[in-house]
Amino acid sequence: TTMELLRHALSIYPMDTSWLRTQGDFNYIIRKYPTSLRNYIEAGAISSSYFLNEVPTDIWDDLVYRRMISCCSALFCHTQAAVLCQFLTPVDFNMAIRAVQQHNSEDAMETYYHCIWETTILEAIIHLHSMRGEYDKQQIAMSCLNQPELNSYNSTDILLHAMRSRKRRFLVALAHQYLHVILLEIYDLYIILLLLKTVYIYIYI
Repeated sequence: TTMELLRHALSIYPMDTSWLRTQGDFNYIIRKYPTSLRNYIEAGAISSSYFLNEVPTDIWDDLVYRRMISCCSALFCHTQAAVLCQFLTPVDFNMAIRAVQQHNSEDAMETYYHCIWETTILEAIIHLHSMRGEYDKQQIAMSCLNQPELNSYNSTDILLHAMRSRKRRFLVALAHQYLHVILLEIYDLYIILLLLKTVYIYIYI
């Protein structure tokens, strides 16, 4: 079967990001959303050196982002889904706002506000909490919105830095939640590769 083929391929090449993405696609189709999300996140972590770099577009494209959003929504992690809407090109503001309006969110929504760089989404969240009388959460969102680096009058470089730092902060948090031990193995391997590279340079150059 397809799943047996994927498992065999990953048993031989456990860090092959293309196979991991394919496994994520397959699990999404058969509605195994938690497993699909883990597959996608693992592929992204490996291909970007634990999110130190951008995830290549052949690993995460808009189709994968939309599937990750669907997985988060299916798991009632609507704030995570809203944050991921920022990764789309163009940003899907309507989907993000619909996500934060959900009443059955099971993620601690305010803990992800510092991962949002699109001020339109933060403004919608502030308004939502005001309407619900959730003033503590409203203050947290306002504090995130008022961060100097999100000022629209900033230079492009500052705004890009704000986006990248928030994006990585979110992806690392997502990886910690869904990958657990796998994440540590990826990070340990990355450190080993860096040490081997350093030894090689010391000996041969």
